[in-house]
Amino acid sequence: MKEWLQRKSIPKPEFLLIVILLSIAFILQGGLLVFKIGIYYSTVSGKSMEKTLSDDSKLLLIKSDLKKIKRGDLVSIKADNEGSYNLLKRVIALPNENIKIKENKVYIDGQLLDEPYAYYSQSSKDDLNLTIPPDGYFVMGDNRLDSVDSRDFGPISKTLINSVALKFRK
Repeated sequence: MKEWLQRKSIPKPEFLLIVILLSIAFILQGGLLVFKIGIYYSTVSGKSMEKTLSDDSKLLLIKSDLKKIKRGDLVSIKADNEGSYNLLKRVIALPNENIKIKENKVYIDGQLLDEPYAYYSQSSKDDLNLTIPPDGYFVMGDNRLDSVDSRDFGPISKTLINSVALKFRK
C-alpha cells in the first residue's frame, strides 16, 4: 500500500492549491451557515437608546426564533410592513404581565423594576397601566424622553421581533 501512495502522490503545488481551495470553500460555507442560522451584525442609528448605545454602536444579533426573549433584552423590531428599517428597543414587560408607569418608575405586576439603563433628562409625564396580551411584549428605548416605543404604539406581537442582541459595543 505504501508503494501505491508513493507512486500516486500529488505534486506539491497542486496539493497546496487544493488545500487552499478547500479552505476557502469551508470558510464560505461556514459564513453561509452563520447567515442561515441568523447571526448578523448591525449599526445603531438614533438617540432612543442613549446612554446605553449611541450612533454607530455595533450590535451582534441573532434571529428571535432562535433565542428566548427575556426582560431586559435589546430587540430589533419591524418598524414598517416592508421591513425597510427596524427599531432597537429594550423588552420591559413580557406576555400576560401588568405594567404600570408613573413618575419615571416602571412597575411589573406591582414590583418596582430596577432599570439602571433608563435615562430621563427631566421628569416624565408617563401615566400608564395595562396588561400585556398573551403574545405581546412591551418595549421602550433607554432614553425615555426621546423614544417612540410601546408607550406610543402599544405592546408588540412576537412576530414583529426580528432579532435579539447578543452583544454590543458602544
